[in-house]
Amino acid sequence: MRYAVIDGDGLVVNTIVWDGESEWSPPEGHQVVGLSTDSFVGIGATYQSDGTFITNQTPIVVPTPPVGIDTSV
Repeated sequence: MRYAVIDGDGLVVNTIVWDGESEWSPPEGHQVVGLSTDSFVGIGATYQSDGTFITNQTPIVVPTPPVGIDTSV
C-alpha cells in the first residue's frame, strides 16, 4: 500500500510503499497516512487536520489516438 510521510507541519515529504506490518517507523516527528490507489498525493502536498490533502498536482492524462489512425509508423 502507498503511504504519505508527513512532517510536523503537515507537509508531505515522501511517499512510500509499505506493507503496513514490516518493522519500520517514520522518522521522529513524522507520521504516515495511507493513500488510496487512485490518489494523486505527492511530495509537497499538505495534510489537513480533517484527514484530507491539499495538492496542486494535476493528474497526467495520456491521450488515446483517434480510431482509424495508423500509429505504427
